[in-house]
Amino acid sequence: NATTNANHTTLSYDDVLKSYPTTWPYRQSTQPILLEYEDSADRKLVHLIPLLPLLAVLPPPTSSPPLGKSDDDSGSNNSNNNTDNKRKYRIPNIVIHAEVSKYTCRGADLMKSGIRSFPSPWTLRHSKGFVTVSVIGNPQPCAIGMVEQGLFREYCYSKNGNRGGSSGNSSSRNAVDLVGPGKKGVGVTIVNCYGDDLWKCGISSKVTAASFGNGSAVLEKGAVGNPLGGGVYDDGNFGNVGFVDGARVHPILNFNGESEDEDESGSDEDGEDIDKNDVGEGNEEATADNMAQLNLSDPNREAQSDQNDVAKEDEDSEPDHDDILTNAFYASLLYLLSSKTSLPMPVSTYYAKHLLAAVPTTGPRLDMKQTSYKKIGPFLKEMQSDGVIKLGASKDGKDRFAFLVEI
Repeated sequence: NATTNANHTTLSYDDVLKSYPTTWPYRQSTQPILLEYEDSADRKLVHLIPLLPLLAVLPPPTSSPPLGKSDDDSGSNNSNNNTDNKRKYRIPNIVIHAEVSKYTCRGADLMKSGIRSFPSPWTLRHSKGFVTVSVIGNPQPCAIGMVEQGLFREYCYSKNGNRGGSSGNSSSRNAVDLVGPGKKGVGVTIVNCYGDDLWKCGISSKVTAASFGNGSAVLEKGAVGNPLGGGVYDDGNFGNVGFVDGARVHPILNFNGESEDEDESGSDEDGEDIDKNDVGEGNEEATADNMAQLNLSDPNREAQSDQNDVAKEDEDSEPDHDDILTNAFYASLLYLLSSKTSLPMPVSTYYAKHLLAAVPTTGPRLDMKQTSYKKIGPFLKEMQSDGVIKLGASKDGKDRFAFLVEI
């Protein structure tokens, strides 16, 4: 049963599972949910992987065991549960410290030194090396990626070709020997993360931004709440109040009454030196072993503080027209795809009727002269070079970028 006190609402894991929506919860935004990902080892093999908007709608995955522990360390009673979990196939999850999230949100790959839990070789082989990533104290995935190929082979297969067992098998390396504090190199290649371009293209207008301070008013308009995250799914943060402005992820849960405070020690620019001497190890074990009881903390505390800081900065700064242009561009592409608008289309028509229309009416208007591109042409050429769109020439061939041909 759920109980409430002055600071916390205590829910069982079953309560959380039963609270997840049974219908699609994004009512005011269009979200990408699946991605075709070409296998780097076999170009003919294409993986269809879930993206963060879809993962946010599903109950959070059970975290992998903390480094230095196997699936069997918690006792023989878990053997049946492990078997059940294997039958309920799910992409395994690894956890990181909240401090590391600011690097993954920038699009950086996850370094081995930042990993604080790791799945068994059996689980990792069956997911083809794909893992989700979440912050300690916030089980909702904030990234999905693929374990670096060299690490995957070394961990899941011994030198003589034998496969490691589901846990504790001597034919495979122990995770603590390969990842964790002090280890160098990339551990997970990030495919989709909170804060990337896919996240930007799924952001709706700022109508639901008030959900942090006035959630009930937004819910009355038909928005759907995230039972774990404390926000609404259309708030631009997948309904999780620990997800802040595409820039970082905070803990939102207390385990066994422990503090939610951020790790005190710092990090270098690439996240390699985030050692913390295993600070937070108790929280890692709680994430993996104590999901049976979650203490939901005040959802507004850290997120609201960060929003206030950002708001103060915004009051003193001019709008970033490059950001406005990029967000409107991706939003317009999603609309064109969902409405099945026929292409090719003159660039002038696209700009006037689609891109400008995608700029939120509640925020500052786009001024192309205030962007670094000055005109729409150079921007679209850059998007073409990035492989996002394809442009075509005019009939007389004088203008090589006159039409939007393909998305």
